[in-house]
Amino acid sequence: MTELLQIVDTLATAGDHRAERDELDAFIAEAERKRDKLALNLARAEEFIAELGMRRAAG
Repeated sequence: MTELLQIVDTLATAGDHRAERDELDAFIAEAERKRDKLALNLARAEEFIAELGMRRAAG
């Protein structure tokens, strides 16, 4: 997190900060990948809970 804050602070200053922009892009891509994985896990959990609920109602 400290590294991310340093990148953001650097980008707030004047100048060409190509390396920092690239690092921020990589951070965002990784955060999006993790978010997608969490969303998939949530969908699977919701499906599992629904299945358990149907079994409870049937039995």
